[in-house]
Amino acid sequence: FRARQWATLMDRQYPRSELAPQGYFTSSSGLTVYRGSAYPKSFYGNVFIGEVANNLTHRQLLESDGVTFKATPAHEKVEFLASTDNWFRPVNYLNAPDGTLHICDMYRENIEHPWSIPDDIRARLDLESGRDRGRIYRLTPPGKFKPGKPPRLGKATTKELIALLAHPNAWQRETAHRLIFERQPKDAEEPLREMHGNHSTALARLHALYSLQGLNSLTEADLLAGLNDASPRVREHAIRLSEARFKESPELLTRAVKLSIDEDIHVRFQLAFSLGEAPSPESTKALAVIASHTPGDPWIETAVLSSAHHDPVGLFKESFGFASRKRASFIRSLARIIGARGEAADVNEVLNAATFDARSTSTTMTHTLLGLHEGTRQVRKTLASMITPPESFTNLQNGLLRQAKEEALNNSLTPEFRADSIRVLALTELEKAESVYRALLGPGRPSAIHDAAIQTLATHSGARVAAILLAGWQSYLPPTREAALSALTARSDRIPVLLDAVESGVIPLPQISATRRTLLLRNRDAKLRERATAIFADSKISPRKQVLEDYQSALKLAGDRERGKKVYETACMACHRFAGQGNAIGPDLSTVSNRTADELLVHIVDPNREVSPNYIQYNIDLKDDESLSGIIAEETANSIVVKTADNQSHAVLRSQIREIRASGMSLMPEGLEAAIDKQGMADLLAYLLRR
Repeated sequence: FRARQWATLMDRQYPRSELAPQGYFTSSSGLTVYRGSAYPKSFYGNVFIGEVANNLTHRQLLESDGVTFKATPAHEKVEFLASTDNWFRPVNYLNAPDGTLHICDMYRENIEHPWSIPDDIRARLDLESGRDRGRIYRLTPPGKFKPGKPPRLGKATTKELIALLAHPNAWQRETAHRLIFERQPKDAEEPLREMHGNHSTALARLHALYSLQGLNSLTEADLLAGLNDASPRVREHAIRLSEARFKESPELLTRAVKLSIDEDIHVRFQLAFSLGEAPSPESTKALAVIASHTPGDPWIETAVLSSAHHDPVGLFKESFGFASRKRASFIRSLARIIGARGEAADVNEVLNAATFDARSTSTTMTHTLLGLHEGTRQVRKTLASMITPPESFTNLQNGLLRQAKEEALNNSLTPEFRADSIRVLALTELEKAESVYRALLGPGRPSAIHDAAIQTLATHSGARVAAILLAGWQSYLPPTREAALSALTARSDRIPVLLDAVESGVIPLPQISATRRTLLLRNRDAKLRERATAIFADSKISPRKQVLEDYQSALKLAGDRERGKKVYETACMACHRFAGQGNAIGPDLSTVSNRTADELLVHIVDPNREVSPNYIQYNIDLKDDESLSGIIAEETANSIVVKTADNQSHAVLRSQIREIRASGMSLMPEGLEAAIDKQGMADLLAYLLRR
């Protein structure tokens, strides 16, 4: 109905993008795990998701995947629930007292954001139509379903509430649990302890354990019983409840530490976090055991590292059996923590351990040094200033340089192994390593080698870095050029050399992308800004409305998909993924086939018309005079992760930031039409729309 209505209103063919997104989630909401008792057991733990744009409810199956989970569709080529009513908007779900799932239907004629509706259609719509309506559905199982009487738990006795902690319906269990906590009944302690010790259902034992905690009646004996429980879920939560008592109860800590070899990964995961509350040699050894059990697992490593702050040096020594490449990232992260403490004694102790321990390998030594170097940089110190005696560092540098030269330039080694050796060059003076960098950036090297060399070279300061980067410019492939430009624009002392290269023709003007030009034209240094403005004066960006009108003729041209693929690889692939190619910096373009050509043209020519908050460009100036520009990929209280246009992620401590500025604009630059003529645009549209 909506499609016909809008088509009639506009006297035009209804756009595919407004009819249905053809198999993609565009408006998912209300993610809920079913935990009721009215449906078959196979439904318990399933995930239900509303897709309001498609007027349906999607169901997925959850299965354990390490410490996290993975989901797969429960049905093939059909949805759990789909409606022909265009006003059906399932926005939320609820596990109800009768064991069924209830749906909250927002019930609106239009659900799209105004930005997502073409201007000519939006002008003819009532975007608030249905605001006074809404529906609630109960999803009953097949057959004759007879819900029982609505529970009246407000009048239930303590005994009745405790019995409900074993109910198969989560609503009943959790409501009873809440009421026990709110009432604080004096007669609940012993029945709860009996349930915790003897009930056959793990969920009942778990609720009893937490209810005792809520009544301030949880004893050390209760916790020891929980740590010895047959269910891994009970053991996991018993660890969580025990951590506050580890310092005062050696018996609890001793029992918990034994779970470092528990067969269940969730138990070990929780223990890794909880041992941070119990600094002791036993805890340190247990953390090393947990890390070694699942080498390379980033979740486990994060949990262990979060508890390493009490004795990172001790943990480092205990972890030296991690000689494989899969475990090297943990060694490096741990060494980074030690370096960031800024304690020379710790640094020297770690280096001595890495040098003289019989289990040490070149891999562990390399990652130890890289981690220490990265950590000391975070506190604005150098590794050289912390190693005693000073000649030890000189000897270390000479040995590293010899090893790096041999391994980095050895074509018989894997690119990954060589890249690690290249990164060690950051510990040597630029003058000593310059010949190696120039050789690594020469023609014929794999992209992984070029990337590692550029990233490592960029850690050095001074204009000489720019000269080395530019020496091999003519032989760089496009991805390497983008990485080099990112390094050249990262520090103000390199930008004059870059501008010299553009003026002299070493770098042809078209090879400076619109994104890079924008950064240079907005540089905080007024002199650099003026110089960039003069250089790029002839490439001034035209008003978007004018360009959009001019490129309407591209919509009438026949496009060629093969030529369009080449346009995509040149102009779009650096920031977008499509058909398995490209970088996931901007939005994935897999879903654009649902768009019409004129809609897609608007987004290409005028990228700032509609900018998702996830893709707003930020400019970050650091206290060491380095600059970054990109999107904020991750954020914590202490740090941010910036993803730059060359698809590199940079973790930055907030304490390192001098200034952070949101541009309010998309990372995708205006002015792409300078690199894409009208026929090229027609070809690109044909490729992206799969025509």
